[in-house]
Amino acid sequence: MHASARARVRQHRAGRDVGAAGADARERGERLDHAAGRLAFVAGFRGGRLRGRHRARPGPGLRPVAHVHADRRHRLRGDAVGPDRWRGAALPRRAVRVRKRDRGAGALAGADLRDLREPDRRDDERREDADADERRERHRDGERPHDGRGARRRLFARRHLLSLGTSLGAGASCSITFTFTPSASGARSATLTVSTDAGAVPVVTLSGTGVVPTPPTLGVGPAALAYVDQLVGTQSGAQTVTVTNAGGGTLTLASIALGGASAAEFTRGGTCAAGTSLAAAQSCTATVRFAPVASGVKSATLSITSNGGSATVALSGNGIAAAPAPAASVAPAAIDFGIVAVGSSGSPVVATITNVGTAALVVGSASLVGGQSADYSIVAACPSGTPLSPGQSCTYTVAFRPQAPGARGATLRVAHNATGSPSSVALAGTGSTVAAAPSTVVEYYHSAYDHYFVTIAPDEIVALDTGVFKGWARTGLSFKAHATAQSGFAPICRFYLPPGYGDTHFYSASPAECDVVRAQNPAFVLESTAVMYLATPNYVTGACPSGTDPVYRAWNRRPDTNHRYTSERSVRDAMVALGYVAEGSGPDVVTFCAPR
Repeated sequence: MHASARARVRQHRAGRDVGAAGADARERGERLDHAAGRLAFVAGFRGGRLRGRHRARPGPGLRPVAHVHADRRHRLRGDAVGPDRWRGAALPRRAVRVRKRDRGAGALAGADLRDLREPDRRDDERREDADADERRERHRDGERPHDGRGARRRLFARRHLLSLGTSLGAGASCSITFTFTPSASGARSATLTVSTDAGAVPVVTLSGTGVVPTPPTLGVGPAALAYVDQLVGTQSGAQTVTVTNAGGGTLTLASIALGGASAAEFTRGGTCAAGTSLAAAQSCTATVRFAPVASGVKSATLSITSNGGSATVALSGNGIAAAPAPAASVAPAAIDFGIVAVGSSGSPVVATITNVGTAALVVGSASLVGGQSADYSIVAACPSGTPLSPGQSCTYTVAFRPQAPGARGATLRVAHNATGSPSSVALAGTGSTVAAAPSTVVEYYHSAYDHYFVTIAPDEIVALDTGVFKGWARTGLSFKAHATAQSGFAPICRFYLPPGYGDTHFYSASPAECDVVRAQNPAFVLESTAVMYLATPNYVTGACPSGTDPVYRAWNRRPDTNHRYTSERSVRDAMVALGYVAEGSGPDVVTFCAPR
């Protein structure tokens, strides 16, 4: 090598100061640093040439520094080579590899040269021979010689790269992590070489096999779901379809939907949905339920599409009609007898039980239960064991006779063979020691219709008097009635007759007559079962109870049916003279008996 291109650093005696660097090095301000027991070599370049000689006094615990020189091509030569930089000066593509042979802490070659030793030329020769042998061996095996920086090296990426110059104490360790990213299929290999100053150069062989990834594949099972007989109007339990990625890559579901003739009678749930992504071997589920709305065999499909194919699951089920069964309905659900004098009997009230099912309803016994059930009595009832065909009904008549003042309650129960037996009707009434005063029933006349109308309801009286119902005017006649239940007085029901039947109202003479009218005239609207309370005359003589006066009813016998109710016999007779028909009981034809 040319002597002028070399730079030497030699050992000097202890205590000698650091010598001055060459003139070119001083111009760039480079220096030798000696601090904290470390000696850092700082080189200066100009035009690619290393100039000057650098001498340094060894610090405490330092070995003599190594010899570093430049060859004729101005490349640094030393104990080894490798890609890196020295601190303070850019090197060519080859840098110094430093080895340390003494015991104790070791340093990896890098930007700082620490505890360098004088090189041995025989080491260079042995290393060059070993490198040549390795290249010849690779050539003989058919492998293209390379320095680890080619295509094979790029297959293995370093992560958590070990820093050059890292120092390891005795027994210490560090690690380098690699990832394998093959660019083609087949066996791939590379080597990892770690150079240290301890003399050994470990070599780690890296190998892997590139495999061409398989595409995603849609897997669906089972291929069909069948539902055995399912009652119409009910829903089956859920059955499950499993969707799996049977291939590689990522399977993405595009759609999952019900279709077919009876799709509306199937419902879908589960974890699978449009947009669901499944890695290889992963799966999701779709649940299906059958809810027939009509009897018969039903069919539909569950269709699934994805980037790995599509599949269809066949769905089938059989809807069956519910078995015939009776069902009971009781009306009203509650009865209030109002205020009744203690020791007196209120007007009986009727409760009706109807078969609303599809099979025969057999009624059983009726009973009264509750705290004050002794204040009530069943006056009439359906015989136990009576069968009622679908749509048929029978009645139970209950009376109230309070034995003490205050609220009195009980329950009417009717047993039967339908679900929900027994059926119940709540009974309520109030016992009083003072009889309630009667209210006034006001009569109105509509001249355009030639119709009469009576009412005890305060709100109706106000509406008629203020013209809310136009055309009606008072006649000046009235009679008395009880607005609430009283002992000795019967509830009077009121029907509304639609325009086709007269556009009018009809008041029954008794609970029994109310039942007959309701049964024979289903088009009539029952507005109230107890619009007011009046006493009932003797059915034979027509005589009214003591303390009451007769009320007469006359019918116009026209297609636009209308009745007039009056407590004046002369008025009733005048109506009969006009062609009306008197209706009631006894020779005097009395309909009601009004309190005074």
